[in-house]
Amino acid sequence: MKAGASKHATPLSSALRKFYLKVHPDLFAGHPEEQKKNEASFAKLNEYLENYKQEVETTAPTNLEFHVRVAGEGGAVHLKKVTASLMMPSRHSSAEAREHILKHNLTKLFRQCDYHEDIDVSGYGSSTKKLRSAGSNETSFISVLMAASLRFKGTTKKTSSQSDLEKVKETLRVVNTKLQEKIQKSFNLKFAIEVPAIMFKSPIDRLNLIKVWLQNAESSLEELKLTGHTMELLKDKTLLFGYKKQGPLSSAPPHSSIYLDINEQRSSWVETLRSISPENDTKLRERLAKISQMEASAASSIGFKKIESSTAVIMRHLDQYETLLQRLQLHADAKPQEWSKLHPNRNRISLRIMDRIDGVYAAESHTSTLLFPVGNNISDLLSVFNQYGPQLIAESRELEAAIGHIKDRYGLAQLVIAPNVSGENAVECLNRLVDGYHVLRQYLTGTNMCISNDYAANEDSKILFVKYDFLF
Repeated sequence: MKAGASKHATPLSSALRKFYLKVHPDLFAGHPEEQKKNEASFAKLNEYLENYKQEVETTAPTNLEFHVRVAGEGGAVHLKKVTASLMMPSRHSSAEAREHILKHNLTKLFRQCDYHEDIDVSGYGSSTKKLRSAGSNETSFISVLMAASLRFKGTTKKTSSQSDLEKVKETLRVVNTKLQEKIQKSFNLKFAIEVPAIMFKSPIDRLNLIKVWLQNAESSLEELKLTGHTMELLKDKTLLFGYKKQGPLSSAPPHSSIYLDINEQRSSWVETLRSISPENDTKLRERLAKISQMEASAASSIGFKKIESSTAVIMRHLDQYETLLQRLQLHADAKPQEWSKLHPNRNRISLRIMDRIDGVYAAESHTSTLLFPVGNNISDLLSVFNQYGPQLIAESRELEAAIGHIKDRYGLAQLVIAPNVSGENAVECLNRLVDGYHVLRQYLTGTNMCISNDYAANEDSKILFVKYDFLF
């Protein structure tokens, strides 16, 4: 029985039988109109309970009208009309929250019909489904968590396979060091990494990716050299490998850093490196500073949290991006009513301008970011936001609340969501974590967790990657 339920609470199945004895249509044969209303509401209540079990998503309430017999003065009996409006929980709600809503709905209805027992709805419907354990051929989250917990704490002896992995890691470190030394000697360049830890599911993964980046950087530099580019212009600069930042130049000191987005193709790296020169560096930095002011002004005028762009836009569509910002500002100044009538909580949303997107709409729910192509017009943006903005705002608010709740509940050091996991899947994963509190809490305190599309554990950065549809 769940916390908050009385020891003597009546199981829901028994409570429903007692309630039906008060409102069953057969009891009102002498009152055909009331009998018809009870029969219809009886069917609607059964449908509501079945939809609850199946986790049907609907915002429409189930409106009921029942008639019950009430004893009056002198033993006279009259009929009393009772109305109720039952709401269906969101499918993103945890089992705990769903059961709270169900109990509140039914208790209110029962008491209006003069049935006052405390009811216990625990385990009704979704709980069993959400806490399904992994089968014999499936990976259990508990097994992954226990193994990772021991590895993070360093309380297990290294197996032969783990020792072999250490050898592979050391070999990769040597390879990467030699690559760096070779590039530094040939081109007088330094290196730095500014990539979130959640991009690496294991130390081997991190080392392999760094090797690929170094190889791409080397081949890009060799291509520039073969095409006659003045390599002295790059001397003593730092190649900074990063993730989804705006522009090729680092915003933080030293300003001699050249930002290479790891999501871009090698051809884009060549273009970025070719654009760097003392003259271009200064001009581009001045222009980016101007655009940064335009972004802030336009975001404030249309009521968004911020406006930003991808590196590809800065490198290949800078003129087009600047024009888009100017048009946004002019439109906001000329037709402020067009923006003021949008969702009032749009200040939670960031607008990221891309060189292209697949389809008419794309978003990152976990970062509350709406993606918009640089070539589209302002009316397209208004139309897309009117259609999809409220959904994105609701998802981002729910996700933010769920993350805060889970971090507090388990005492997590960090909880993040991998970029390729949708906000909807992340929320459902968080709700399963809520449901498994008593099973999981002894292992998760102090852990860094990333909701991902597979299990992994990076012992170097102490991050546990949790498959978003995990099973216990």
